[in-house]
Amino acid sequence: VASYSCIADNGAAKTCTSPVNFATLLNVATLAEGAHSLKITATDKAGNVSAVSSYSWNIDLSNPVVPLPVANVISTTQINLSWTAATDNGGSGIASYKVLSSGVVIANLGSNVLSFQHTGLTANTTYNYTIQAVDALGYTSAVSGVVSAKTQAVVVPTWTVPAITFT
Repeated sequence: VASYSCIADNGAAKTCTSPVNFATLLNVATLAEGAHSLKITATDKAGNVSAVSSYSWNIDLSNPVVPLPVANVISTTQINLSWTAATDNGGSGIASYKVLSSGVVIANLGSNVLSFQHTGLTANTTYNYTIQAVDALGYTSAVSGVVSAKTQAVVVPTWTVPAITFT
């Protein structure tokens, strides 16, 4: 190979001694967050140009936006949670959600799951929940604000026995 032609982010073609050399000249550490691309062709001493080799990647340095949870009491043993979809400004996308109860992860859910049914709970008990989003690179959002819900109390029927008079 006599030379390489390298194009970063659809900019002007630059001659480089190798793709590795161009990556160093490009100073990848200073690239902005978002999508990037590199296209390379090689030219031999006879002037023949290779097919274009393309590489693309995302730089994501941002944590996802915090989801906003809501809790709904369903029964003496169940609370349902739902939350707004988080967004990821870094471009890698949301990969999952963590549901926490009193700071302990009780569920890891997929990126398209925006609700959770917490069952097997104790009646007349307050539970505290937070949600955390995780992007495809493992960056996590801050933990959401706490949403609290109290399961319903068990209703014990009251019986009134009529007075019995003996004569």
